[in-house]
Amino acid sequence: IAVLSTAFVCSALLGRDFKKEFLALLAIPFVLAVCFTQSQSAQLGIILALVCFFLFPYGRRWAWRAVTVVLVAGMLCAPFLAIWMFGAWADSITAMPFLGQGDGFGAQRLEIWDAVARKALERPFHGFGIEATRAVEAFDTDQIYRKGVTELHPHNFAIQLWIEFGVMGALAASAFFVALFNYFRRLNYDAARVALPTFMVLLPALTFGYGLWQGWLVGLVIFTFAFAKLGMRLYEENNE
Repeated sequence: IAVLSTAFVCSALLGRDFKKEFLALLAIPFVLAVCFTQSQSAQLGIILALVCFFLFPYGRRWAWRAVTVVLVAGMLCAPFLAIWMFGAWADSITAMPFLGQGDGFGAQRLEIWDAVARKALERPFHGFGIEATRAVEAFDTDQIYRKGVTELHPHNFAIQLWIEFGVMGALAASAFFVALFNYFRRLNYDAARVALPTFMVLLPALTFGYGLWQGWLVGLVIFTFAFAKLGMRLYEENNE
């Protein structure tokens, strides 16, 4: 779905001679994937991508700064946010039809984040090392919504970086986001309308998926951005 969404974004920028054929080729698999997927992360990614493609003020420096600040703040505050969200929202989320028990497992995710976040704060500066979650024999959890005291994955890239590398990992990721969005901002208007939606369609998979170092996720990120770069190149060649 991430790749198909990026393809649609790219096709919107292509010339008339190619756009109709490209959209027709992608329409059927895209609609089927969106309608029948059980992944709320994929559906949320599509919504974010569409909102950014049509509504984001690409020419405004303040808008890029605002997105960067939100991402960096979320990264640096991730364990504290996770603990607060579990205490404040878990009961409400579990009763919701889209996010609750049997659908999105929102409360279970929050309970995992809470347990991993509190463990991460035991070593806040340098963390426990890569793939640390697998090595923890028993997390401190009351097992309210999810039974079990072990976790293979933190199910959130920010919390994973905190438990593995502490605040040093969070700062490194924040610096990466700053550099990435500065690069997006310097792109021309049409290229930026590919780059930002591509990032946004992947963000929910990174935020709610399994583990940051899983091969399928790393491959998805690389392949999707490669596809986006191909779309940018096709646009440039089509408008020379």
